[in-house]
Amino acid sequence: MKGTFIAVFLLLEFIALSTCLDLCAQDAPTKLEVNKNNFSSFTKQYLNRGKIWMARNKNYISHPDARFGDKYMPNKNAVEIFAKRTIDSKYYINSDTPSIFYIQKSSSPMHFRRNGQWITIDPRLNPKGQSLYEASRQEHPLGFDLKRKSSYIITSEGKTFFNNWKLYGENDGKETLLANADWTNYTVGDDGITIKNIFPGIDADMKVSRGSIKTSFIVRVNKFSNYGTLLFRDSFTGGKPGTFTFSNGLRGKGLASAADYSVGTKKVLHIQQGIMYLEKKPSSAFQNVPYILDHNKLTLSINADYLNTQLTSGNLIIDPLVQDVGTLGKDKINGSHFNNDCSFTKSCNYTVNVPPPAGATLTDALFSFGIVSNAPCTGQDGAFSFAVNGNCMSHLWVGTNQGPGTETFSTQSMMLNNGGSVAGCFPTPGMRNCTNPENIPFNFYFYRTCHGEDGCNGDCIGAAQDLTITLVGRTLDSASIKASNDNFCGGTPVTLTASGYYGVPPYTFNWVGLNQNKGSVQVSPAANTTYSVQISDACGSPPITQSISVHVLPAPPTPALTSNSPVCAGGQLVLSVPQIQGTTYTIKNSANGLGGQYTSSAVFNNVTAAYAGTWTAVATDANGCTSNVASTNVVVNSSISPKVSISATTTRICTGGQVTFTATAANGGNSVNYQWQLNGQNVGTNSPQYTGNNFANNDAVSCIVTANNPCASGSATSNVIVLSVSPQVSPTFAAIGPLCQNSTAPPLPPTSQEGIHGTWNPASINTSRVGTAVYTFTPASGDCSLPIPLSITIVTSVTPTFPNLTDSICQNSTAPQLPGTSAEGITGTWNPSSISTSNVGKSTYTFTPTDGQCGVPAKIDIVVGPPPELNMGPDLNITVGTSTHLDITVTGDIVSYQWSPSIGLSDPTIKDPIASPTITTVYTLNVTDANHCEASGKIKITVSGGASKISIPNAFSPNGDGVNDTWVITNLSNFPGATVDVFNRYGQAVFHSENNNKAWDGTYNGKPVPMGTYYYIIDLKDNEKKIAGSVTVFK
Repeated sequence: MKGTFIAVFLLLEFIALSTCLDLCAQDAPTKLEVNKNNFSSFTKQYLNRGKIWMARNKNYISHPDARFGDKYMPNKNAVEIFAKRTIDSKYYINSDTPSIFYIQKSSSPMHFRRNGQWITIDPRLNPKGQSLYEASRQEHPLGFDLKRKSSYIITSEGKTFFNNWKLYGENDGKETLLANADWTNYTVGDDGITIKNIFPGIDADMKVSRGSIKTSFIVRVNKFSNYGTLLFRDSFTGGKPGTFTFSNGLRGKGLASAADYSVGTKKVLHIQQGIMYLEKKPSSAFQNVPYILDHNKLTLSINADYLNTQLTSGNLIIDPLVQDVGTLGKDKINGSHFNNDCSFTKSCNYTVNVPPPAGATLTDALFSFGIVSNAPCTGQDGAFSFAVNGNCMSHLWVGTNQGPGTETFSTQSMMLNNGGSVAGCFPTPGMRNCTNPENIPFNFYFYRTCHGEDGCNGDCIGAAQDLTITLVGRTLDSASIKASNDNFCGGTPVTLTASGYYGVPPYTFNWVGLNQNKGSVQVSPAANTTYSVQISDACGSPPITQSISVHVLPAPPTPALTSNSPVCAGGQLVLSVPQIQGTTYTIKNSANGLGGQYTSSAVFNNVTAAYAGTWTAVATDANGCTSNVASTNVVVNSSISPKVSISATTTRICTGGQVTFTATAANGGNSVNYQWQLNGQNVGTNSPQYTGNNFANNDAVSCIVTANNPCASGSATSNVIVLSVSPQVSPTFAAIGPLCQNSTAPPLPPTSQEGIHGTWNPASINTSRVGTAVYTFTPASGDCSLPIPLSITIVTSVTPTFPNLTDSICQNSTAPQLPGTSAEGITGTWNPSSISTSNVGKSTYTFTPTDGQCGVPAKIDIVVGPPPELNMGPDLNITVGTSTHLDITVTGDIVSYQWSPSIGLSDPTIKDPIASPTITTVYTLNVTDANHCEASGKIKITVSGGASKISIPNAFSPNGDGVNDTWVITNLSNFPGATVDVFNRYGQAVFHSENNNKAWDGTYNGKPVPMGTYYYIIDLKDNEKKIAGSVTVFK
């Protein structure tokens, strides 16, 4: 349904109201009220406007709305200024606080023009005469004439009557009048008429809204089930004849389409597409109803079988929609947006521009709105949200009504219900607000789930009422002054801060008698004083005066400050003041940052020279007021601390050496006490010197002195001297060598393994001469050790040899690996690193020993020789029992011949033996020359006539008696590669042998075969003809 117009529905409808009659913002405490239709009473509100309204609207005393209270009033204290009305706006002031006023803007007309006056639109019915009820307060009035049993809408073409219903039954194309509409049992109220049993088993609700009447038939039972089709027919009549056409321009009967009713060529009424649905399942059991148009008659065609089937699940609703065409163009909110995924993502977007209050602060923004749901939609399928200035998106309000109907949201605060998320985008008041403020755009977003038509459409989820936005403004009407402290001590600075409220900042401040114009001033009165300030806003509003009184408290008396001065450093200092209840003292030495807060005496222990000088005391009473400053001088005498240090004649000695220690004391007085300590144990006498000769390594010696002066006390400990006592030690060194002759010698170590330093003679090792030389180490002076000799041997160099490495290799053969260690155990590397056999000839390989082995480089020559060439000649053919001479051609210095196999050869180790094979044989010759190079060749001798040498039994008896238990083919072994296959009479293989002389034991898969005849095929290979025959198995 579009915008805020009221649709006329031809509807079999029961509106199922949810138990939760709210449409709630997802995250806000606000709610939408589900509206119940009022078909029983009239609630038109009449007001006693009062003196304020009379004073503000002197020229509107006789206005039609003078005593009429409308739905747009922001609250009960709002007084409308009629002179400021426009077609879509209102202006109010607050009767209790005139500085508060309201500017109201609607998404569609709030008023209509009649006799030059703006009159508030109100779609509610009111009695107009006997059996006549009319909603007159709108541009196109509508109502009910109960005498005619009809409703009407007054358009620009006059009054059109409709809801003149008749019910027909149809079978086989023949129509029968079943009932005329019975309006006898009805009730009427603000929202229209409800009629019980308008047809037998059928009720009707006729709900009025702006510009439309919605007729809903509620089918409880089908009392005409003997008809295949039920026809609901309405006739539209008026002073001028009219006719129906389908809105989509198509012609025909029984189309599921919207329709238009025209008078002459002008469309005056619009009928939405008809629908049917179950009361309890408006979304799932939904179906379009076709219209039949005939001049001024509109008929709904209902299939009786469908009707009877659906009635088994509850009451059935049938719904077309008729509306005043003149209302359509005035509605700015014309529908919600379809979302294919049933979410609330896509929306129909609308903008309402509202002027903010001039010369005022915007204190709140209120809005009212409602949604109407029609099948297949329920209230839960609709939602809306809004934004301010294109930003600050509000919460999402989602319907909760489980059936079709109307839900409204009346006069709610955007700022309070939506918090800073919306309030943050309202403009702050500025100079432009004084006379010509800019409009505030409110963006409205209207959503629908996955029911109804695609795109923006109001048929399923539409606007039940205008989106009305009310801005609340407030001019400068109050101010305040705050003091940083209302009660303070005389002479203490206090800050006075003035604040203006509402209106348009910045504010102007005039402090009376102070010649100050800032919001905050600082004063220091000596006595109680009252201060006043005059405050104006940027728009020049009349100033507001505010005053504040400040109270000055008396100061406490100056304290009496005494001390126990003079004191010694390290002693105790006591500063005393009188103890007074509720009074605290600040006692301090400001020069050295000492002291603090005290209630009486301040005591300091272990004082130093920093505590000397002037000390002050200030009293602070219970009110926080402070006294004048009291002072006293403190003397701190220096304390004397003893000091001592010791020295020794030496700190490095050998075992049994003597050392004398001497102590030097300071600040100890005339009679200093000495206590020597060795490793923490008392030794020696009360003397400044201590001597000893029985020391161990790392012994520690110190001295403690005790002072006896009056300002000096305590003891002091000297430095610690640690002795290094060394035993008599013989230095030792790791062995060096043997070293190779003429090699680079390592340096002689300057320190022994015991850490003894010294020098060598000779100073370095000489490797030029073979033999053993002695080098002497002399310890450095002071070391407790004796000289010691070291013998070093120089040996001659060694040439590595490799007796196991061959000196000749065959070309392209696999070369042996060059050994990394010589026969003498010398390791090293080769160059080249490996032997190459690719080229014929001699190559030299050099072995370089690793350092430190006294080895010298060695060279080895390796000769790569060509392999021998072997020509076997052509293959030969002989018959069984004959021989042939093998004539082979070989090049090279051959040292070895070897034929294989050796069967049938006169000598397998000579070049040209005599061959006498009995079967076809391939002979292989391997030759080796003097360089160990090898070559090989093959020759085949084919022996013919071999079949006569094979004996094949024609029967055997595998019964385990030891006689003829196997089938044995004699001489088969003379034919390598021969195969034997045996088959049963079905051609199934039961035995196979290959390359062997295996005998058949008369089994197949480990089990004896049955007695009978079996067939064999023997393939001797070597171009011999295959032999086939049979063998009989006996038991």
